[in-house]
Amino acid sequence: MNLHEKLVEVRKSIDSFIKDTDGYGYKYVSGSQILEKIKKKMDELGILLEQHLLYPTINKSNKGYLITSQMKMAWVNAEKPDDKIEVDWFCTGEQKDPSQAFGSALTYSERYFLLKFFGAPTDEDDPDKLIKDKIKNEVKNAPKKIEKEDPDIKLKRELMKKHNGNVELAKAEYEEIKQRVKQVEIEEIGEVEAPIEYLEEKFGIQEEMLDGHK
Repeated sequence: MNLHEKLVEVRKSIDSFIKDTDGYGYKYVSGSQILEKIKKKMDELGILLEQHLLYPTINKSNKGYLITSQMKMAWVNAEKPDDKIEVDWFCTGEQKDPSQAFGSALTYSERYFLLKFFGAPTDEDDPDKLIKDKIKNEVKNAPKKIEKEDPDIKLKRELMKKHNGNVELAKAEYEEIKQRVKQVEIEEIGEVEAPIEYLEEKFGIQEEMLDGHK
């Protein structure tokens, strides 16, 4: 087989592995699982992947050292070394130690090149899943808050709903209720502090008032 045919066989082995995994109820598999399958099939077919750094640069960073470089990823048919396919690529890595930065750059560039070249659908490649998991965790870990809605705001909302969004009617009834509350409080306690709250807590008749104006 030529190199192109061998790479097709590698791709087929990934598809088969993913289908088998999906059959057990898993939609995604990890990148590490697929990489293991890819490299095993590469060894079986005699395929090499060479990484060539082009113009690497290394600079100090806040975390230590940052390496960046353009690359050539070269597929080589071990049976016919002249049978090659070269692909432009890029790498970057950041670590406390320069040699670790290089190692990190090479390791992850190979990892993601293989996954992307063969179009492997892994769990780490689904942005929607990552976002949903993040939101789910934030909601799960968020402190529980129990807040009582402001009675005045609640009354306005209920009146707007009652009058189907008619601002003028809702406002008119709101002012009427406030006047009735004020009158009740003057008679009961001789002063006015929080008319809506007082009506709700003292008499519990907010709903009756609303019903009476239907």
